[in-house]
Amino acid sequence: MSSKYEKHGAYHWAAFGGPTVYRSYVLGLKNWLKFKKKDAVLDVGAGDGLITSRLPGQVVGIDPDEVAVWHAQKHEVDVRLGSVYELQFEEGTFDVVFCGDVIEHLQKPEEGLQEIHRVLKMGGKLYVTTPPKEGKLKDPYHYKEYTESELVDFVALEGFDLDGEPFTQYGRIHACFVKRCHLL
Repeated sequence: MSSKYEKHGAYHWAAFGGPTVYRSYVLGLKNWLKFKKKDAVLDVGAGDGLITSRLPGQVVGIDPDEVAVWHAQKHEVDVRLGSVYELQFEEGTFDVVFCGDVIEHLQKPEEGLQEIHRVLKMGGKLYVTTPPKEGKLKDPYHYKEYTESELVDFVALEGFDLDGEPFTQYGRIHACFVKRCHLL
């Protein structure tokens, strides 16, 4: 299966350009994400870098798709080729990890969350957005979709505590988690 970026190019940048639900989602992130400009931030699954370019903090993105990374770098966004399953960062590097519209694409999400847990500082925050489960998978690139409670329970098993209440807005579940010391 070819990548979405091979088929559609830097489609996030294009979708952000007009009055779309995607534009509202991206602009709405500013009100939800609570971190500082000095925070070290990792954007997992950064794709073509549109959201990465709008996150506060010292941000680096990673994505496994070479074409996506090329588009991000073309837009002068620091997105590097990499996998959530083998993050090339030392333990406790980041204050914040943003995982927007990614968890549903992971074949082994528990392994991805374990790596995120490793690179987050103690008490660091993980922000997750994902389309809500509504029966059949919405996208051929998705492996699993979650309800709010399924997402919270699953992420908790991998060493995170829910921070605040999850909510659904702009067609996505939004949930914030804090890294805890140990797995359940």
